[in-house]
Amino acid sequence: MIKKNMMKYIENDGKNGKISVLPIERAYLLENGLADEENIVIGNISDRLGQTYMELANKESDEVIKQGMPASFLEEKISLLRLNLEEYLYVESDLFNIIQVDGLTLEVDSVFRKYDALFGFRAPKKQEQLIRAYFVEQLGEEATYSLMFNGQDGLWDVNFPIENVDGFTEDLTVAETLELFYQFMFELGKKLEEK
Repeated sequence: MIKKNMMKYIENDGKNGKISVLPIERAYLLENGLADEENIVIGNISDRLGQTYMELANKESDEVIKQGMPASFLEEKISLLRLNLEEYLYVESDLFNIIQVDGLTLEVDSVFRKYDALFGFRAPKKQEQLIRAYFVEQLGEEATYSLMFNGQDGLWDVNFPIENVDGFTEDLTVAETLELFYQFMFELGKKLEEK
């Protein structure tokens, strides 16, 4: 899945033979011989998010509080979610196509005060054991996560504590948190591809 999606990205978004990628994508492209070093430009997460839609909404009512957030919102600290427990951040981005994620919600659980990531993940049902093994390996045995296959739309409904991902702190910006999430799911995509 990652290989096919990266090749599609190179085809559609390469400019003058150059492709802007994140460091994790660069390593993947070089490992798999999909691009030459001289054609790769390291970009930042803000650039790679492409067409991005962000909104803050109320957890209880799903009523939108702010929508069409400006790019400058990416520089806000993720701790804003702890300061506004009744709100969640919803993000859609072109970048998520590579990791087969449909929309990402970030929030702080009102009861346990944990930072959670909720999203739809496009992967075959038969890969359940691999996905579960990856979550346990990366998040720890004690981490509680939810993984449920929705047969109607062929998506996994996923909810996991993003604060258990190595590198997460409340000092991260929204952009840095999105990049951490992307890296986490990119690695999962690579693992699923190997099997």
